[in-house]
Amino acid sequence: MNYCAVDLHGNNGFYGIIDKDGKRVFNRRIPNDLPLVLEALKPYKEQLSETGVVVESTFNWYWLVDGLMENGYDVHLANPAAIRQYDGLKCSDGKTDAFFLAELARLKIFDSEHNRIMAEINLKTIRFLEEQIKSIEKVVLMTVELKPGYEILLTAPGIGRILALTIMLETGSIDRFAKAGNYTSYCRCVKSQKTSNGKKKGENNGKNGNAYLCWAFILDKKELRQ
Repeated sequence: MNYCAVDLHGNNGFYGIIDKDGKRVFNRRIPNDLPLVLEALKPYKEQLSETGVVVESTFNWYWLVDGLMENGYDVHLANPAAIRQYDGLKCSDGKTDAFFLAELARLKIFDSEHNRIMAEINLKTIRFLEEQIKSIEKVVLMTVELKPGYEILLTAPGIGRILALTIMLETGSIDRFAKAGNYTSYCRCVKSQKTSNGKKKGENNGKNGNAYLCWAFILDKKELRQ
């Protein structure tokens, strides 16, 4: 019997597996790509049939949880804000966190009816909101058309029609920006700082500009830093 846990990040996850005695038998950082994850866990699937996989309930956990469950794995969500390790640790990283969660699973600390109910409520809320978002997006797509000049946005990874429409509507007429730099600044995609002789002396108002364009253009970079 093995126990698996994942310290999940924006573009990858650290996977740790221990056996029934707490011995580490697998550790690897895997890109957030479901086929790669399934292939890595395949040799341990039978041993994980009773214990499942512990996944941190971070902002992007849903794709992994859905994918694992669809492929026959039980999944336990762990709230990172509610789980604290020993404060005296000198070093903490993805590997440490993953094996800490795996050890909690081995000790059966996740076996709680209250946690299960909370997880089910959260999932129902997420599914409900997903349906509402789909309904809104359907109306938007029927009402607003993407102008020809903005079609090129669809060639950028991560930008779909809804996000492209958001950029188009928030930008307005691109001709009102004298240079590309003016538009970039309006989108809050440049550093807001004061320098003198190569040294930072302070910051300007970083909130000047359009918050929605800031969100649209740099959301993916923020996720990768998580």
